[in-house]
Amino acid sequence: AVVSTQSGHYGRASNKARNQLIIASIICLFFTAAEALGGYFSNSLAIFTDASHMLIDFIGYAISLTAIWVAKRPASRRMTFGWYRAGLLYNSRAGNTRI
Repeated sequence: AVVSTQSGHYGRASNKARNQLIIASIICLFFTAAEALGGYFSNSLAIFTDASHMLIDFIGYAISLTAIWVAKRPASRRMTFGWYRAGLLYNSRAGNTRI
């Protein structure tokens, strides 16, 4: 469950999501590098193209991680709701990278 805190609208659930995204990003980068090297050394355009597709997936993960970080920023006088809404905009953009 999402726990509201003074530092933002996220709690344990967002930490779990952040950790899962970090793990997925690391795995994605590893396989991207492996496929890029494999495609290069085997002269396979199909494998190299799949590596570029996985790089686009990684960019979506990075945008989502940025959204979680931005949304956790505390409220201020100017941003009375904090940065929660900015996080929603980031996540909508991250979804568009995967289409």
